[in-house]
Amino acid sequence: MSFDCTDGFNEAFCGRPERFLDPAVRAAQSLWSFPRPDLEADIVRRLKADPDFGAWDAAHGHLRKQPTCDGSLRLVVTRL
Repeated sequence: MSFDCTDGFNEAFCGRPERFLDPAVRAAQSLWSFPRPDLEADIVRRLKADPDFGAWDAAHGHLRKQPTCDGSLRLVVTRL
C-alpha cells in the first residue's frame, strides 16, 4: 500500500509514526479501542519521548523511504 495514502487506517501511517501522537488520528482507528487506556498512554508517552523520532528512525527509518508497505490490508484503487 502506498505511504501517501491520506486515509486514517492504521497501515497508512506505517512510515509516519508521529501521526499517532494526534488523538484524532487514534480516535479514527478501531485498533486503538483494544488496548487499555493506560497502555495507549504509555505508547503515546514513548513516542513523545523522542521528539525528533531519531531512535525510531535509527531502527525503522527505512520504512519512511519505502514506496509501499505490505501490511494486513490491501488497498485496491480503480480509475474510470
